[in-house]
Amino acid sequence: MTAPVISPHSRRRPKDVPRSAPDTKLATSAMIASLDAEGRATVDAPFGHTLAELARHDDRILGLSADLSKYTDLHVFAAAHPDRFYQMGMAEQVMFSAAAALARDGISCAVLHSPTIKPLDTETIRRESAQSGRLVIMAENHSITGGLGEAVAACLMRGGVHVPFRQIGLPDEFLDAGALPTLHHQYGLSVDAICASVRGWVDA
Repeated sequence: MTAPVISPHSRRRPKDVPRSAPDTKLATSAMIASLDAEGRATVDAPFGHTLAELARHDDRILGLSADLSKYTDLHVFAAAHPDRFYQMGMAEQVMFSAAAALARDGISCAVLHSPTIKPLDTETIRRESAQSGRLVIMAENHSITGGLGEAVAACLMRGGVHVPFRQIGLPDEFLDAGALPTLHHQYGLSVDAICASVRGWVDA
């Protein structure tokens, strides 16, 4: 006699899941199964549980999420290892990759993560921006109007920090829809596009 292989995190056995009538839709979501209501025909996504278990045996493992921890099951990892979980914005992850690429060209970059607009860490922003010879570049996955970039510019101006300042973000217009990599490239938010912009500003 053989037993079915079942995920340790599943709520219901496969053969216990009721068949739906042809005109009935099951309300399930593979993306957020671990947050779904009890009684739903779902199976918990294994990624978060597996990563948390691996991290229990290897302290080199970190969890980084681009504001999507609930939808990638990284909230499971965050609960198990809060000191090794980092909630990062999409722009921050791109900027780290861009900084690494620019370093190979001899351009030194420092990436300052600003998780909130209010409260805004004005002290850190002014201190880091005021270091000699720095070009301040504000990158965000948001409109360049009314976002973090304008908040940082105002913070520097009010603090008397007068440095070269550039913005990378979405234009103030109706935007196209599509896959994120395509849109990031189209609107200058991809790693390659950011590197090209920075090289142009540095060489100007």
